[in-house]
Amino acid sequence: MRKIVFGLLAAAAVCNAAELPKAYYVKKGDDVTKYSFGVAGNLQFSDNGRKLHMEGYGETINLDEIDYISFTAPFTTSLTPNDQKERLVKIGQEVYDLVNLHDYSDILNAVHAFFDGYEDATGRWQDPPVEYWLDPAYYEVHGEGKAIIKAIRQAVAGNASALRVLKAKTVDLYRMEDYFGIYTANPATEKWEKTPADHFEIRFNGLKGENFILKLTASEEFTTWNTCDFNGQFPKVVNISFSNGNTELCTARLNTTLVQDTSIDIDLHFEANKLIADDVMKVTDTLITDNVKVVIDGKEVVNSTSEVKGKNLVNYDVIYDAVEAADGRYDEETDEWIEGDASKLMALFTRGNAYADVIGKLQLNFKLFNPSRLYDDMSQSGWYDTMTIGDATTGDCYGKILSNNGNTIHVADNDYDMADKVVTNLNSYTDANFRYDHDPKVQGYLGFDIKDEIWDNEQYYGYGNEPNSNGYTIIDNFLYRVYRDVWQEYDESKGDYVYRTGPWKIYAWNETTGEEASITVENDDVIFPEMIYEHEYMPDPLLIFPDQTSFRFEDFFDEDSFSKLIDDYNEIIDTYLSITGQERDDDDDY
Repeated sequence: MRKIVFGLLAAAAVCNAAELPKAYYVKKGDDVTKYSFGVAGNLQFSDNGRKLHMEGYGETINLDEIDYISFTAPFTTSLTPNDQKERLVKIGQEVYDLVNLHDYSDILNAVHAFFDGYEDATGRWQDPPVEYWLDPAYYEVHGEGKAIIKAIRQAVAGNASALRVLKAKTVDLYRMEDYFGIYTANPATEKWEKTPADHFEIRFNGLKGENFILKLTASEEFTTWNTCDFNGQFPKVVNISFSNGNTELCTARLNTTLVQDTSIDIDLHFEANKLIADDVMKVTDTLITDNVKVVIDGKEVVNSTSEVKGKNLVNYDVIYDAVEAADGRYDEETDEWIEGDASKLMALFTRGNAYADVIGKLQLNFKLFNPSRLYDDMSQSGWYDTMTIGDATTGDCYGKILSNNGNTIHVADNDYDMADKVVTNLNSYTDANFRYDHDPKVQGYLGFDIKDEIWDNEQYYGYGNEPNSNGYTIIDNFLYRVYRDVWQEYDESKGDYVYRTGPWKIYAWNETTGEEASITVENDDVIFPEMIYEHEYMPDPLLIFPDQTSFRFEDFFDEDSFSKLIDDYNEIIDTYLSITGQERDDDDDY
């Protein structure tokens, strides 16, 4: 086996770069594992050549226990693309059959009443409570409350990710004890009125006169987390209830345990009619785990696990500095906004993986390596909207010229090589696949290619006999917008008003002085193309099957094959509109 591995690696060494495989596959029975060369790093043998350790993955393969290693995905008996579509539609149908929005009609009506305005019997428009006037001092806490209501709406529809939002926003609220109180929406004054309380509560009326209440209360017991900036106390238990008067619509319980500089444990339990959901999260200095399970009417719909490895994940000082740098800031000395840089934050994470099981029929696996490398490449815009000309940087660059025949110009909005680098790294540092019925056979992989999105822009430069006030010019193979002032003044020799024009200019910013600047362009250098085609190079997700046939996502998940499923989920939308007394507009496209 060791000789086989060496042979494969030797073959790779003599390949041209374009021919070099991006990954290798280890087959053990029906189980196939993909290892990317971008991640694998050094390959080290041990146990007298019987074991192969991959430094980047931190995994060891016992060569005596596998069938073989290949540079191409081993062809295994799997469904054809059409069979795959039928299978995915069937699974989607089963998930759809589990969600009955009528079981949560009061919650849907509450969310609708909170966020959506309506026209009353007199024809007067009534603003929803979310738009009522609120003391600016409570904007932040009110925003967290709004997010909780939205998350509850998503949770009862079976959205597992909504539990993470609900959990995070509850934690945020209990970090803001100064904002505790009962906030009541007064429709007569269209204002929020606050009364003191030792908890957080939102009260508002429904469209049928219901009295909806979102309430969060805490236990007296708490755990602490002290930093150089604050001494934090967080209750061990926060109880959440959403009710219509005295009738509870849903409840949740958040259990939290903090161990100073060591670990954070947060568990959320949510119940609404036939739905039960749990989210269990644990954070240590080197690992974050988050497990979510959703059960509807006794049937497990989603069971997902995510794991992120890193460093300093409970180090307050390091995380604070990283988040501050990522957020960006306003520099009062220069009167400028400094863009955020998340490189420090991304450096805290080394790798991650996620697994999701949908009704026991579909299993999804995802791995991410070297997020810092991905961020560094993806954060380099590669866009041509700002280019340097002399000592000034213009904000009016329209793109790099790809072709130009005078009336029609093709330009690139961004750098193809940069987009290609992002795609290469996505293929190298991410690994996703799906399977059915817990069978070890991989049915499909996720990959990426470059998509050339083309936008056509027909150009207009003026109306009537007024001289053109805008156009374009080409400098160093880049296309720039140019402008000039146009005005009318009285010409005594003609006895009439005539048009006057100023010089053509590119408006810019002088990097040396920090002031606005302009670049004058000669009349003969100004052009007026009739059509400009903009090319935008973006990562394009692909679905790759074991036999190496591949489809773009939007081509595979086409409307014809998935029409029944699309119709089913349109029915969910119609059901929601019906429950909340709304009608779909004829031109609405869902």
